[in-house]
Amino acid sequence: MLNLINLFKQLKIPSSINSKNQPRFSALPIPGYSNHRLAKDVNGYPSLLISTKESPAINRPAPIKLEHLEVIYDIDCRISHKETLENSKFTVISCIDQDIFLQEYFLRIGNAVIAVIGNSPSHGQVAKAVGDLVELFRVMNEAPRKSVQGLWAELLLISLATDPISLVRAWHRNPGDKFDFGSGNQRVEIKSATSRLREHHFSLDQLKPPSVVDILIASVFVERVGTGTSLTELAESVRLKINKEPELLLYLDQVMGNTLGNDWRSVAKDKFDLKLAKKSLMFFLPENIPCIDSDLPKGVSDVHFKVDLSDIQSINKKSEKLKDGIFKAAFPK
Repeated sequence: MLNLINLFKQLKIPSSINSKNQPRFSALPIPGYSNHRLAKDVNGYPSLLISTKESPAINRPAPIKLEHLEVIYDIDCRISHKETLENSKFTVISCIDQDIFLQEYFLRIGNAVIAVIGNSPSHGQVAKAVGDLVELFRVMNEAPRKSVQGLWAELLLISLATDPISLVRAWHRNPGDKFDFGSGNQRVEIKSATSRLREHHFSLDQLKPPSVVDILIASVFVERVGTGTSLTELAESVRLKINKEPELLLYLDQVMGNTLGNDWRSVAKDKFDLKLAKKSLMFFLPENIPCIDSDLPKGVSDVHFKVDLSDIQSINKKSEKLKDGIFKAAFPK
C-alpha cells in the first residue's frame, strides 16, 4: 500500500526560490502514480504536486489558504532530485506547518487522495479531491463529535469483521447518527465500556426501533494502557483490508476527521488494550436486553438509560440473524 510518510523522509530541503520566483521543491514521482510528485519545499513542508490529463484550465481557480493547508492551481514548479532538474506545471497542495504530527496526518490523507484521483485525473477530479481535503482540515477546528474511545471501538469492529469493506460502506457519515452502521433495514451499534462491567448507555430508539428495522448490538471493553494500540495503528490495519477501494480509504479519513474534530491529535496519543478488546467482544439482540416501556407519556422524548448486559445471553456465529447483510459482515471471522 502507498506510504507517503516513508517516501517523504527520503527528501532533502531544496535551495531557495530561484530568480524566476518559481516555487522550488525536492521531489520524487509517487510510486504507481508517476505523473504526480511528492515534494518538500524550502521550508521543509510536504506537498502533493498533482498533474492533470488536460491542459491547464483557462480560468484557473483561486488559491486556497487555510491555517494549515494551501492549494495553488496550475503553477510552474522547479523540481530537483539528485542531479536532475524538472520544470513542470502542477496543482500544488501543501501542508504549511512545521508540526511533524500534522505533516504525517496530511501525508496519510494524501495516500487516499492520490489513490482516488488516479494517475491522470481531470480538473474536476482534482477540484473534488481538493474540496474533500479542505473539508478535512476545516473540521480540525471543530469540537469532537464522539469520544476517542467510541471511535476506537468502531474501528476495532471493522478491523475484526468478516467483511470490512461492506462494514465501512455501512459506516455512519455523521457521528451523531443513532446507529454506527446501517444498510437496508439492518443496523449495528457498538457499545464500549472502560470498566470491566458490561454496562452501556442506550437511547430508547436503539432498543425499540420501528418494526421494519433489525438491530445487532456489539459490546466491548476498551481500556486505556500505555503500551496499547492507538487509533492510528488500528486505522492502518483497516486501511490494509480496504485498500482495493480507494474511495473507502478517503471515506475512512472523513469519518475519523468528522468524529475527532479538534481532538485529532488523539489518534496517536490515546492507546487501548487490543487483546482485552478482542477477547471481550460480544453480540446481543435487542429483544434480549432489558428496556423501559416505549409507550411514553405525552411530551416525553429522547430517553436514555444504562443497562448491564453481564447476565444477558449473547449470540454466536450460528445464529440465523448472522446469515446475511451487515450482520454477517460485522461478525468476526
